[in-house]
Order: sequence, then structure tokens, then C-alpha cells
Amino acid sequence: MAKLVGRRLFMNGLFDTGLTPIDSKPVIEPLVNAGWKIVTDTDISGKSLCSLEDIGGDKGVGGMRWTGRTSLDLDQGSRAVKTGFVSITSPALGGMFTPYLNLDDYESLMLTLRKRDNRNYVVNLYPDSYIGGEMYQGYIMDDREDGDVDKSAGVEEITVKLPFSNFMLTKEGRVSTHQRTMDGIVRLQNVGFLLADGREGEFDLEILKI
Repeated sequence: MAKLVGRRLFMNGLFDTGLTPIDSKPVIEPLVNAGWKIVTDTDISGKSLCSLEDIGGDKGVGGMRWTGRTSLDLDQGSRAVKTGFVSITSPALGGMFTPYLNLDDYESLMLTLRKRDNRNYVVNLYPDSYIGGEMYQGYIMDDREDGDVDKSAGVEEITVKLPFSNFMLTKEGRVSTHQRTMDGIVRLQNVGFLLADGREGEFDLEILKI
């Protein structure tokens, strides 16, 4: 069981320590980097870079480590107006006969992480939806100062709880005017992480369990 380190780690305005799920279900098991898609702002002439590697042995039973550096610089002549982002998206979560993972009986997403930075991350949930381009987003906000961050190999694990009802519905990168909560019907096609907090610099996030 892990405790939060530093000051406070916010999860959609809530924070929890020492969480022990009564009934939990792994979203991805084993959690390895095979099939995950990496997207950076280099596609729009940005200069942010990242990598995703397995940790915890050859089979990746210990999860994944996502590291890199975000940059707000753009190549000269680029038509883009905003940069400084990186993201990763899981392979399809559904099985042979269903295009999604059914989590209707669950109320929240729990993440076990090791965080060697004070960056603010977005958790992306891609639902099974008849409306194309929809995505739900939750937030992991970290208000620690640089000096409070443990960047050592032995940094403590933290457990983050994100209630599905707190996720915001977005479409094509914008918050939807008409919100539909995920509470009660949760059928996921993919899960992902986005770093786009408007800051330059290195980041280091271990994703141990989803």
C-alpha cells in the first residue's frame, strides 16, 4: 500500500491515500508497452520527445516507464500555434467478440504510479460510442515544488483514484457543451495518457497498474 509523497496530489479535485479496492479488475494485464501508440508534437513541427519501456523483467509484469521532454519550440515556418505535448494510447481493450472492455459494475479507475516529476497529466478514456471522436478526460494535478519531488529509483508508489463520474466528455479536443457522465455505463475501447501542461522540461512517470 502506498502513500502520497510531497504535498498533495489531486485527482479531479479529490485526493486519496492508502486506497484498498474492495473489488477491482485489471484494465490491462499484463501491462506492457507492446501495441501502445506514441504521439508527439513532432507531427506539427514541434520538438517534444518521449519513449515508453517495459519495467519489472522481460515480461513487463512491473508495468511501463514513460519518459521524455516537452518543448514549446516550433520549427521556423510552422503553421502550428500551440505545441508541447506527448501522449500514449493503449491497444484495443476488447476481446474477440466485443470491441470494448465492459466496466459497467465499476465506479472508478485506479492507477498505481511512481511519479518522479511534478507535471500535470491527463488520463484519456476512449468509450465505445456511436458518436465518433468522443473521449473522456480525467486529471492528475500535482502542486509540489521542484525541490519536493523525489527523483530517485526508490520513489514510493502512489495510488490514484479517478471516479468515472468526474471525467469530462470531450470531442475532437474540445470540452463538449452537452456532458454525459460515464457513471453507470462504462465500456472502454482504449485508455491513454496525455502530457500537455504548457511547460517545458523532462517528465518521468511509471505506470504500474491500471
